Amino acid sequence: MLDSALLVNGPWQALTTISTAFGHTRTSLTSLEVNLSTGQTGIDLADILSTFHNLKCLTYTVDLEGIQPGSFGDFAHLTAHNVLADLHVKMNHIDTGDIQLLLQRCQQLRRLILHGKTHDGVLDVINRSCPNLQILGYNSDSAITELEDLDVGDDKPGLRQIYTHGGGFGVSPLHLLPLIQKNMHTLKTLYLNFNMSIQQMANDGPYFDNSEHRYDDLKLDNLEYLLYFTDPNYAVDSIILRSISTCHSLRFFATVGSPNVDAIATTLMTLPPVEQLELSHTEEVESAETSLLRLFDYYTSHSEGTSAQQTICLQNSKSVNDSVLDAVAKIESVTRIALWSLDNISADGLHIFLERISERISYINLSDLGLHVTNDHIITLSSMPNLREVKLQDLTCVTDHGLITLAEHAVVLERVTLTRCPNISRTCIAYVKRKVKQVVERDEVDYED
Repeated sequence: MLDSALLVNGPWQALTTISTAFGHTRTSLTSLEVNLSTGQTGIDLADILSTFHNLKCLTYTVDLEGIQPGSFGDFAHLTAHNVLADLHVKMNHIDTGDIQLLLQRCQQLRRLILHGKTHDGVLDVINRSCPNLQILGYNSDSAITELEDLDVGDDKPGLRQIYTHGGGFGVSPLHLLPLIQKNMHTLKTLYLNFNMSIQQMANDGPYFDNSEHRYDDLKLDNLEYLLYFTDPNYAVDSIILRSISTCHSLRFFATVGSPNVDAIATTLMTLPPVEQLELSHTEEVESAETSLLRLFDYYTSHSEGTSAQQTICLQNSKSVNDSVLDAVAKIESVTRIALWSLDNISADGLHIFLERISERISYINLSDLGLHVTNDHIITLSSMPNLREVKLQDLTCVTDHGLITLAEHAVVLERVTLTRCPNISRTCIAYVKRKVKQVVERDEVDYED
């Protein structure tokens, strides 16, 4: 029996090669991964689809400079490919016209992932040409759900998940919001980056104006996961927040760069408390602290007597101070906490906070907190009876003494991740590895929580 999956690491030289080498699998091959590196000429997408009629899953990676329009191949003689459901294309440049030709012939696509420089207008093409699409990844560095793991929930046509890039250049709302609006009744996961796009940077616009494009009827009432980076003019915030104002299914909410802390708090207070809340790079405004206190008081009132467990991540926010930490400590449902780059908390305030949450915390991440974190704070962690995982990152005042105490006295600790803690020695790390089941050392920032 012939294998149904194949991995090919180039080079392939011509169509005759693929026909000769793999012609016997023309009807049996259902999964194919092709990797062509610099200096290799190769087979194109049109060739592959015309050869393998029952291909369901295709990953096509080409690392070649100077790829021109038409690099997907000649689709003139390619009939409809009604089997392909999962396609991942990674190229230095992806032409919008090529994508249009491809999608017109692959109408059964349910999962599409694109990695490469392209115009955001490709989203307009996807909006018009993918009637069965359920998962879209667009230059995303996130882990994207596999088709077999997707919980569709019903048979309604429409996207369930959209993932864009998790930082750096974003996607213009002018192209992304129409796609979201068309699929608003089926969408469950949105990872959206509205940062300035490559085209906006090159052309100094056009920028999104919410007075011209209001999207008053956008309602994401079935959404479960939402992460968004705001746009350069902060124009998209009101649209996104209004769209979830009646979304009682929301479980995960994260925002990066928003100045509208008051509007965020007001919106979230109309909904049941989310299971995971992440506020990052929120702009410092006069009312921000008060808004956070209101939100966390609301969460406190809903946490009493509940078995729910919550995660809260606060990062790069000048509105987070000791009073805000005190409010978070009162939320009985919080079992996971991450604190990053918070300049306005004090060492004493952090110590009091850790003592108040010590009985229920199972995970804690302390990152880039400078002089605010010392061995005393790490020793406080060691007395937490339910603490299973600790991440320490960019902490210059933590030494061997603190980490050894943690390893010896945190009774259920299973994992420690260390990133750029310069005063922890190799000898100490070797000792901790004998005490803790898993010790991970990283050189780069770890954003996973």
